[in-house]
Order: sequence, then structure tokens, then C-alpha cells
Amino acid sequence: MKKILLGVVTAALAVSTLVAAQGPGSAASAVAGVPVIPRSALFGNPEKAQARVSPDGKYISFIAPRDGVLNVWLAERGKLDAAKPITNDQKRGIRQHYWAYDNRHVIYAQDADGDENWHLYAVDIVSGTEKDITPYKGARADLVDMSWKKPGVAAVALNDRNPEYQDLWEVDVATGQRTLIEQNNDEMAGYFTDLDLKPKLAQKNTAEGSEIFRRVGNKWVSLFKIAQEDSLTTAPLAIEADGKTAIVQSSIGRDKAAVVRVDIESGKTTVRFERARGCGPGVVRPEDGEPAGVHVQLHQARHHRAESLGEEGRRPADQEPG
Repeated sequence: MKKILLGVVTAALAVSTLVAAQGPGSAASAVAGVPVIPRSALFGNPEKAQARVSPDGKYISFIAPRDGVLNVWLAERGKLDAAKPITNDQKRGIRQHYWAYDNRHVIYAQDADGDENWHLYAVDIVSGTEKDITPYKGARADLVDMSWKKPGVAAVALNDRNPEYQDLWEVDVATGQRTLIEQNNDEMAGYFTDLDLKPKLAQKNTAEGSEIFRRVGNKWVSLFKIAQEDSLTTAPLAIEADGKTAIVQSSIGRDKAAVVRVDIESGKTTVRFERARGCGPGVVRPEDGEPAGVHVQLHQARHHRAESLGEEGRRPADQEPG
């Protein structure tokens, strides 16, 4: 204990001696005259953010301030200067918005005064009307997915039946009418759906991390367990177009994440992409559900087309970029 105290006292004396040697006000003098970064530049609203194109390519939407509050704006393609706001949030602002595949509705999420019970709102860009399509008091709604095969609806997770776990619903984006897809009796934390908005994979939180399940018939069968050390680099990325296979990012049993294809019926896995260097592979997923390529991060982001991955999806070692 005496040695520890002596070390602390010695360190304190050294610091005080250094400060005294620098002289009073030396730290302030070193930055005198340097412009201070405006707080608004760090924490203020962006001029424009989250640009999105309607599925038919006719419109561009984005988030920008309206009277100082972030709202959704809309413009015809090629007429960005004529953009107009289509929402009028006057409180917390809107952070996320999405296009429904009917090319008529823009969906955004908003809660009430920060309670985080998010509701989904649909704006009709033709009539200008806005509707809360998840009007369930005290419940939280999360947008799970949308599909070009079912353009007028969205898969939505809702906890109005059980506050602890969300059921999966198909919600009409125009009327808010809903149809139950999956009642969550298995304590699932989330679902991953195919192009028909049917759940094919599900994830459950556990004391050790989490567990991914695959849908076989009417049952959920364990696919793999994710330990805490793999939790940031292992997750489902997409259900492929035929609904029979899924693309998963996985670092289980390896020191870097790889892109793996999973046969949902059998559980068999096949490595589609891996690299000796770099991390964080993600799948570039077009609307047909088939992976078009992957991107990885080393010193900078790099993208690889699906057809360039070589046999079994592995990038040949001699083709590894620096």
C-alpha cells in the first residue's frame, strides 16, 4: 500500500511541476485566435438528408428543415429546386422515411414527445392526406419490410397484444387495416421476411447473446447461437428471391466476418464471400432479392460484384486488392 501511495504522490508532483513550467494560461494561449466550431455545425439540422427515389423513379424525397424542424420533402425527378414539404411535424422532427411500392405513399416513424412508442404514418403524395396506420395507444410499431410483390402493404412489428414482444402484421399502407402474419409466442426479438412478407428467419435474445432460428414448416428450428463476441458481426442480411435461402453475415468460428448462404430447410451453410483482410462485409441487395455484390472495409470501402467472387463465392487470394 505504501508503494502505491508513493507512486501516486510522485505522479502528482510531476504533473504539477509540468504545469508550472508551462506557465499560466499557456493552454489558452495555444488556441488563441483559432475559430471555434459553431455548435450548430456539430449538432444542428442538416440542409438535406436521406435522399430516396420512388420505386418508379418519378419522384425524389428527402428530409430537410421546415421552419427549423426536420420534415419530409418531395420533388419530381429533375425538379429538385421545386421541392415542397409533404409533412408538417412541429416538435421532434422526422428522422426516417420510406417509399411504399405503390409509388403513392411515403411512410415515416414518429413517437409522442420522446416516449419511443413509435407509430408509422403514411402520406398520400397525390391527395396530401396523412394517416397514422398503427394507431394503437401505448404500442410501438417497427417497419420490418416491404416488397414489390405486395406493393400496397408493409410488414410491421407491433406490441399492442404483449408489451414485451412484438407480433408480425401485414398493414395496408392506405387504410391501416391489418392482417396477422405471426403471433409471437416464442419471445422472438425480430423477424426477417421474404418477398411475400412471410417470416423465414427470426432472432431471439439470450443471456449468452442471441440465437437465430429458421422456419421449417410451422416450427422455428435453431440455426446458430451468437455469442457476445460475435454479436456485432453476425446477423441475417437478406432472404433471397426464392425464399428458400438466406444470406447471413457471420463471424462465428472465424476472426473476420464472412458472407454465408443458408439453406433454410436443411440449415446447410455455404461460404459465399470471405477475405483474409478487411471486415464488415455487407450485401448489395437489389429489388429482386438476389445479391449483386458485397462491400468490405479495410483502409477504405471496396465493392465486389457477385460475378467476380470466383468459385463458391470466395475472392481468389491473388485478386485481393491492397
